[in-house]
Amino acid sequence: MTRVAVIDFETTGMSPLQGDRATEIGVVLMEGEQVVDRWHSLMNAGVRIPYFIESLTGISTAMVKGAPSGVLTAASTCRQILACMASARASACATRTMSAPKS
Repeated sequence: MTRVAVIDFETTGMSPLQGDRATEIGVVLMEGEQVVDRWHSLMNAGVRIPYFIESLTGISTAMVKGAPSGVLTAASTCRQILACMASARASACATRTMSAPKS
């Protein structure tokens, strides 16, 4: 069955050209309708989180201060997604091989 990664971001606003940045990423890995993995990480946006956004998301500047940068978090997330997808592909391949008719 095909795996799908559902990715969600929290940000400091809606205008990256105005300096808004991601503050959290969440990933849910689905196989059909079943959740097979999930993870999240705060990201140090390098900017102050506005009060409105803090009250909306519950994420404060203090919370992200020690978090990894967005670049490091994105790279780590990509590695995790690719590893899960590769694992699913290998598993599906092995299943097809094991269930193939014997000659």
